[in-house]
Amino acid sequence: MPTEFFTAGVDEESTVDPNTLDLVAWNSTYSLNMTYNAGSVQDHEFELNGYNYLCSVFPEKMIHLSTHAEWWIFVWDRDDFVWRDEDNIIQSEPYVYLLFTWESINSSVIDEYDTPAKWNCRNGKTQVQVTTAYNTTAYGNFTAALEDSAATLVFQVDWHDRNTSMNALQLVGMVLTGSLPDISTELSIVFGVLAWGLVAAGVYMAFIFILRIVGAIFGGGGA
Repeated sequence: MPTEFFTAGVDEESTVDPNTLDLVAWNSTYSLNMTYNAGSVQDHEFELNGYNYLCSVFPEKMIHLSTHAEWWIFVWDRDDFVWRDEDNIIQSEPYVYLLFTWESINSSVIDEYDTPAKWNCRNGKTQVQVTTAYNTTAYGNFTAALEDSAATLVFQVDWHDRNTSMNALQLVGMVLTGSLPDISTELSIVFGVLAWGLVAAGVYMAFIFILRIVGAIFGGGGA
């Protein structure tokens, strides 16, 4: 349990019974101090609430956020977040970089909002609230802070707003691609391997069944 949830007396240490929602919120929050480079993309990777996140800052001051599955050097199933302001208006846009398209928000758009500004970011798997902030005493706007690698993003998962709905086809796809949410990547891959084994066994049994039907119809021993 986080040390913030402990209290100690003179000669004793006792555990506070924390509010469950407080503890969940603590475990579902991540603060990111972004770095910026005018000559190259700055990638920031972290894990939050069972998902692998990628936050990229492009030289043109476009900020991209996505989740993905990964194992060793392999990365797949990238899912970009769409950024909405507190009025639920989409403020991100498709951004092309090195022939690939990345849903991103321009720092100049963030400049138009009071600090700290809150954004509702959602993709096909989950939803996260992002707060953009910087030292308003030292910098005139978010972009200026970003250029000095002094801008901060705070990510928090709200369990009431989380997108947990999925259909059977999505679930099967996640199993087969080893991208099940809320479990470790290694375990998700194990489930994926087992699922592909079942698929292979099913295909083999179907093939044998067809051979036997053909053999019964046209003669011969079949399989």
